[in-house]
This record gives sequence, C-alpha cells and structure tokens, in this order.
Amino acid sequence: MNEEYLVGCIIVKNGEASVGQAIASIREHVDAIVLMDTGSTDATISIASQAGVTIHTMKWTDDFALARNTAASKCNSEWILMIDADEQFEWNGKQSLKQWLQQNGDTKCVNRLDSQHIEVESNEHQASTHVDRIYCPREYHYVGRIHERLMPISHLTDTRIVQIHEGAFLHYGYSRKFRQGKHERNVGLLKISLIENPKDGRIHRYLANEYYNAGKYEEAVKESNRALRVLPAQDIYSKSQAYYYKVMSFVQMDTIDAAILTAEEAIRQMPSYADPYGIAAELYYSQGDWQKSIDLIVRYEALLLDRNLLPVMTIDQRELMQLHYIESLIRIGRIEEALAVTEKLQANDKMRREMSRLWLHFRTWPSYDPSQMKGYGRSTMTYALIVKNPSLNAQLQQWIENVRLGFHDELLRIGIIDDQAMDEKALNLYKNVQSLGVDPTVATVTQWMNEHRLDAIMLVEANEQISDFGPFLHRGSIELENIKDIEVHVERSSERLKFHRSEARWWSFDQLALLDRNSKFHDNVIASSIGVDGLSVADKGTANYARPSMTIHRPILLPLDKQDRSSSGTSYKDAVAALLDAFGSQCYKEAFAIAEPALDHPDWTVIRFYRILSSYNLGLMEEASSLLFDALEVASEERMFDFIYLYGKLSQHSDIAEMKSEAVGHLKETLELHPLFHTHYVRTDESDWHATIAELEWQLHRQEDAINSWMNALQLSNYQHPCAFRFAQAVYKTELEQGGGKESVARKMLASFDVSNPAARRQLYRLFMHMHMEEWAVLFQYVDEAAIPSLTLEELPLVSVILPVYNDTQYLFKSIHSVLSQTYIRFELIVVDDGSDGKVKQLISQFHYDSRVKYVRLSTNQGLPAALNNGLDKSAGQMLVWTSADNIAAPQWLERLVAFLIADPEASAVMSDYYHVNDDGIVTETMRLQPYRLNGLLNAGPSFMWRKEAMNRIGGFDESLFGIEDRDFVVRIAQTGTIIHLPEALYYYRTHEESLTSRIDRGDLGGWEELHGRIKSKWLHWSFV
Repeated sequence: MNEEYLVGCIIVKNGEASVGQAIASIREHVDAIVLMDTGSTDATISIASQAGVTIHTMKWTDDFALARNTAASKCNSEWILMIDADEQFEWNGKQSLKQWLQQNGDTKCVNRLDSQHIEVESNEHQASTHVDRIYCPREYHYVGRIHERLMPISHLTDTRIVQIHEGAFLHYGYSRKFRQGKHERNVGLLKISLIENPKDGRIHRYLANEYYNAGKYEEAVKESNRALRVLPAQDIYSKSQAYYYKVMSFVQMDTIDAAILTAEEAIRQMPSYADPYGIAAELYYSQGDWQKSIDLIVRYEALLLDRNLLPVMTIDQRELMQLHYIESLIRIGRIEEALAVTEKLQANDKMRREMSRLWLHFRTWPSYDPSQMKGYGRSTMTYALIVKNPSLNAQLQQWIENVRLGFHDELLRIGIIDDQAMDEKALNLYKNVQSLGVDPTVATVTQWMNEHRLDAIMLVEANEQISDFGPFLHRGSIELENIKDIEVHVERSSERLKFHRSEARWWSFDQLALLDRNSKFHDNVIASSIGVDGLSVADKGTANYARPSMTIHRPILLPLDKQDRSSSGTSYKDAVAALLDAFGSQCYKEAFAIAEPALDHPDWTVIRFYRILSSYNLGLMEEASSLLFDALEVASEERMFDFIYLYGKLSQHSDIAEMKSEAVGHLKETLELHPLFHTHYVRTDESDWHATIAELEWQLHRQEDAINSWMNALQLSNYQHPCAFRFAQAVYKTELEQGGGKESVARKMLASFDVSNPAARRQLYRLFMHMHMEEWAVLFQYVDEAAIPSLTLEELPLVSVILPVYNDTQYLFKSIHSVLSQTYIRFELIVVDDGSDGKVKQLISQFHYDSRVKYVRLSTNQGLPAALNNGLDKSAGQMLVWTSADNIAAPQWLERLVAFLIADPEASAVMSDYYHVNDDGIVTETMRLQPYRLNGLLNAGPSFMWRKEAMNRIGGFDESLFGIEDRDFVVRIAQTGTIIHLPEALYYYRTHEESLTSRIDRGDLGGWEELHGRIKSKWLHWSFV
C-alpha cells in the first residue's frame, strides 16, 4: 500500500470490552489503523472488523516486543502511534496531532506522553506515569519480552526523548483483579528476561512492582534494592519507581522508621521527584509531627505543578493529603491558613464534604474557638446505621467492613437490633462484630441516638447490599439541608425476578422522638415509614431539582436457614414487602393470601404478578389462569408485557392447543408492535421471548417454525442463550425423523450458525459434544489455557473433599485411592462415617499414614445431607467438592476444576462432564452436560466444585430433601454467581443395584416422581419465568 503519514497500531488478545473505545479514540488523529490479534477467542476481531480497521493475526509467544514489532511491520508509514486495547487517547492541542508532528516531529526522537492510570472498579485516578508511543519505525523498534521499550535500530545512536504535553493516554486496564490474574505470568516473563539480560536494572524495578502489587513486600524491597544498585545514574525514571515500591513496601509492612529513612534518601537523591515528599508527609502526620508534614506537603504540591518527566504514583492520595494538611495547620494553631486552603478547595464537592467532617471534628478539640470557624462545621449532622436481623448474613463482619468502606468511614457507628432469641451462633456473631466497634444489642433507638449524639440513622437489613452510596462519600457527617431529600431505591432481585421502589430508610432523631421515644424501631416505626412522607419520600420540590439518592439491593429468594429470620415480624411490613418476603421464603400460601388493592393503586400489578406465580407454585392452575386472563384484560399497556410473557410461560404447561396458539400470537404481536418493550418484574429480553415462542411452536408440532424461532433467539443473544441445547435437540430429532443421519444434523447446524463468530464456534463445540458428535466438535474445540493462571504451591487454594459413607465398603478403598492419587496436591479428604458398623472405620485405618485423610464418625445414621453438612463444618478449604464411596475420580479431577474456577473470579462453582460406569468400572456412557441454567430442575452432575464463600452465603445442604438435596444445593449456589462448565469428562459415576440412584429408581424415598415434586414445589418459579 502507499505510505501513510501516521498510522495507529494496536496489539490485542481478548479485548472485546475495550478495543472499540481504543479504536474510536485514535480514529480522527491517524490516517489508518492496524490491529494485530494474538489469539482472541471473544468478539475482538468482529468489533475491529466492524470498525473498519486492518486486521492481522499472529500466535502469541510470550514476547511483547516481538508482537509490537510484527504489528509495526504492517504499518507502511512515517510515524506510528502505538496504543493498547485497554487505553484511550486524548489530544488537547490547538493543532491536530499530524500537524504537530509535521511542524515539530524529529524522526530521530521518540515522543513521550502522559499516561493516567484509572482504577476500573472505582474510576478513580490512581497514578500518572509516561509512555513512549509515537515514533518512526525506520529509526526505532521495541526491545524486551515484557515492559518493552523503544530503542534505536542503529546501535550507534542513543534514544532521544521529546515530551508532548498536548496529548495523554488514559489507561483502564489494571484493576486489582487484573493485576492478581496476570501476576504470575508477568513474573515468569520478567525472570526469563533477567536471564537474557542479567544487568538490566529495569527488570528488577518491574519485579519490585509485581511483588508489591501481589502483597509480597519483602520480595519487593529486595528487588528495589537490586534495581537501585545496578540502574545507571541517568535513569532517574526507573530509580524513582524503585524508590516508590521500596518505601511503600515498608509502609505496608508497618516498618515506619525504615519507610521514613527510605523516603528521605529518595528526596536527597532525586529532589525533583514528588512521591517521596507526599509519602513522608503522611508518615510524619501519622506520628503527630505536624510541622514536618506541612513542609513536605507544600513541596509535594509545588512539584505536581512542575511537569517534569517523572511519575506520580500517589495522585490517588492527594485529596487525603490535602485534608491532613488542613488538619495539621489547625493542630499548630494556623487557623487562618487552614480556612484559606478550605476556601480554595470548596469547588470540589467531595472535598467540601470531607472538610465539613474535619471542621465538625475540630469542635471537640480543646483549642476550639467558635469565633474562628466562619460557619464551618455548623451545618452538618452526624449519622449512623441500624442493622436489622444480623443472622440473615453469615458474612456480617465482611459486610460491615464493606459498608464502612462505601461510606469512606472506618469508624462509622453501627447498631444492631434483632427480634430473634440469641442462640450460641448468634452470640458468637455478636462477639465478633463487637470487636469491630459495633453496638450489638440496641434496645431503644432514640436512647441510643441520644447517648451518641446522633442526628439521623439509616435502617438496613443484614441481607441487603448498599450498591450506590450516593451523596454519602464523607466521614461521620452529612449536610442538614440534603438529608430530607435523600431517596433510597430498594431493588429486590434474583436471576430472573426483579422489583424496584423507593422506601423511607433515613430517620432523624426528632422524627423518631415524635413517633415514640421508647420505640424499638422495628415495630410501629417501620409500619409508619412505608408509603408516607418520611425522610426518604419527601416531596421533590421544584421540577428541575435532582434529588440525591442511594441504591440498596435485596435478594428476593432466601436460603432455607434464613427464612424464619426474615418472615418474623412481617406484620410491620406493607403488603408488597410482606408478599415478597413470603414468596422468597417459598411460603406461597401466605403470598397468595395477600389482598389486592384497587386496580388504580400503584401496587396492584406487582401484587397480582406474584399472586399468579404463587398460585402456580401451589399447583392451582385454574386460579393462576383466571388471574392472568383478568390481568391481560385490565392491566395498563405499560405493565402489560410482564403478563403477556407469563401467559406464554403458563401456556407451555397447559394441554390446551388453542391457548398455546393464542400465546404465540400475543408474543409475536408484542415483538412487532413494541420492539422497545420493557418488563418490570421479570428479567427478559427479546431473545427470551423468541425462545418462549419456539417452545410453544414445538409443542404445537410446528417444528420448522420452532427451529427458526430458536435460531432468532440465539442470533439476538450472540449465540449465548441457553435455548441453544433445545435448538440442537430439535434439529437432531427433526433431521433423524426425516431420514437424515448425523451428517445431515451437522450440515443443518453449520448452516444456522455464523462460524466466523468466535461465540458461535464455542457454542457449536458444546452442542456437538452434547449430541455425542465428537468428530464435528473437534473442528470448533477451544481451550484458552492462557486464561488459566499458573500458581505457586503457596498460592494454590486448599480444596476440601467430603466423602460421606454408610456401610458401603465394596468400592470405598478404590474411591479413596482415586482421591489420594490426584495430580493436585493441596487438598484434604474428610471421610464422614454416617453411623456405619465397624467395617468402614477398619478400612479407613489403612490410610492412617496419610495426613491428608481426616475421619469423622457420627454416632447415628443421619442421612446423606446431614453427613455432608458435618463434613463441611470440619472443612478448612477455600474450595469444596464431594464424592461418593462408590465413585472414582480421574487423576486430574481436582487440578482441572480448580484451574477453571480460579480463572473466572465471578464464578461460584464449576461442573464437568463425567462417565457412567457399571459394577466392573467399564464405561457405559459419556455424560455431556449443557451449561447450567437456573430453573430448579437441572442437575449439575456429580463432578461439582464450589467456593466456600458462596456456600457461606446460602448455607449447607437442605437435610429435609434427602435424595434430591444436591439439586437444591446447586440452585442456591447458582444464586450467588455463575456456574461454569468444563467440557471434559473427569469423574466416573458408578451405577449398581445398591447405589442411591438405583434405590430411588425402585421407589425408595418415594421415587423420582415424589422427589421431583418436592424440588418443583420449592423452585418451580424458576422453570416458569
């Protein structure tokens, strides 16, 4: 191609979340864009293709310099602007970037720009560094396997740097989760680079960075020292960062004297480097040396204004330093200066609130003089939280820490009220939270508020999560003029259900005193709060006034062991709250009994919606149909869509063909006339509606129509909709019925999918494996091993394997031996003897030499779920799995499950395919699972591993559901996070005459029909909506 003047260049792998923004940020500044993909399996290539960039591919070789240079070789241009997929480019020059280069550019020089690092989760500015990214490819190329840098191609010249102040990169890539996931990879590459270049001090500096981010502070100090010893004197940039990681490692290890000495050494060696001044100022502040802290902050602020070529890693702490600067001035009596700084910073809304808190706190000091205050600290109000029913949250301590973090106040006062009798578990819980400065037994709220001089309190239940803290970003005080208008949005939700409304959650001392000075708050006060003019539901005032708001998330569904905690005291709740709590506790009779208000009442639709679901779960099909038909007649158009969708789902469970056909018509008409429809109470999108239409068409024997509708659902969801397996089953059945074979099935599948789409290819692999068409699946096989982190022995999570047994010794030795033969080494095996005779204990004694084996004996036979819970109570692992006395685990069972679960931090559990084997251990069938879908009926299979933190949120196995406790447990685990599918058979499930499955087949425990009826009655609404 003809030579361009300036070309944008990107290297990327699996960057679908951000590559589009990166491309958009440089498009107007360059003549062309070249993207080098190093093995993406997501939608990266599709996004880049739609953006019109030139795409090249190469295999990733753990060498960033090679990747960048290969990409640059595809750019036939005078200049290259190199950008990463997780960056965005900003240009603020009066002339364009190309004009700047034409006037000022020197091809013998590399152009350096600011890089502002943004924390992904908080969107806060973390640090400022510099990157060399605009260069002439004839003069420079990249060197270094990782943390690569531009070097002259000719060894006879030195690198020359020119700073461009008009441009900058915003780097969004390094979230905490990202750093943790990439740490081992980066360390490995750096160590290889160190072998290749043992005298390169920059590599030691980068190792210090990696160890610091991983919390390995002693290693970080060692690498920082090595860097400082071998770095050349002129490389002050690398030296500055080595000093930063050294001093901050000492801070993290709480060796403050060493941190101060290091900071002062850095100041002497590099007096123009800002970070050590700021860090030393904070350290002296913590020791009460106010004057030294003040002097250092003054110098720190001055250096920030001097745009030198050194990094600033402490920029995210600047506001805190400014507050401490004001406080230090106050401490030594320089009030006028403190007031002047306060006035200067008033424009920053967050700082204004923080300073209000500071001046309020100043009122308690002996040196307080009201005449000096100029109004500061007078219009503020102290507040606290009241937490109701703490037993609803097994992770209450972590919850309290998160709330305090959200309020930016580690000393936020929290009180607890609980109307339940305190058992031993509750007492232990209270003892733990009391150590966090929590008042565990608040009897009278007004008295408690008066005792601690509180102006307002907020009510939160322990199973609720505050997801948006709104205006409360300060410590211990809020502005009186705003609290009356705070709107608290409460969002109740599950995977498929949702409900949202505003509730009164903030109360002033004066309001509570007027209601009842001796109120326990959780009786008549709550009854008065819902639907009346409390603090949170005040009039909006003028139409253009935006009310400050907060958002609280509350689960609709509750674990079995938490239901009594929530259902107690429902008498104080309004009808909607009482209905939702009853429904979430599977108390469908109570939910159905809730009286409906008048049709024009705003709560009519939500109450009618959940009464329909409740009647359906009770098996009252006629009542459900009657309520639904009536709702379709009278509901407003805005609320109609929820009922239309329910009609479609209800019709699937009806035997009346006319009803199914009518439902298809309603669903299709809605999609045609209201393409932007919105449901209020059930989470759906257009793909869900097409999948529902397909199911009805299939039941009406309109096979081709059904297949087309399922295909619509898949295409709308980028091939992610769970109906993919129904679609595949339908294609398989239809093609075979028409006389075709597996090849005909494969042709139909390939014709239906866009095989150039990576998501479609992944789905085809799963579907072909599911249909036992491995010869076709191999064409689309994918395993992203790069996503599976490699960990050191110390970093491997401990896995607890629970093995319950009751007099089943025929295969027990083989089962235990298969666990002890795992390639994964960090595990414990807990054998729970469920009241067996002496043979089990005698067999277990053969493994007394193995410290990984723990033996727990129950005095009486309590059943499988109780045995599992006993084993779980004794477990110490972060990840948990159970196996049976007659089943066998493949050697890589634990290793593969752990690897996949670690690779997805958002996942709560992982399940794998497995084999059926007969009495002799011969494989009779390979069980290929479909991805788990939360509907109450699917089983995740016997090869299932979950995180302990997920189980702590939902409780153990339901001991009332012996025989089907595993399916119930998986449903509850699925409510805490995704369940990922590992498409590898790693477990051997034995079917024999005395197995539990065979006994249930013969009618034990009521047989499968009764067991399925029990699980359906508990979770049927999942399959319904």
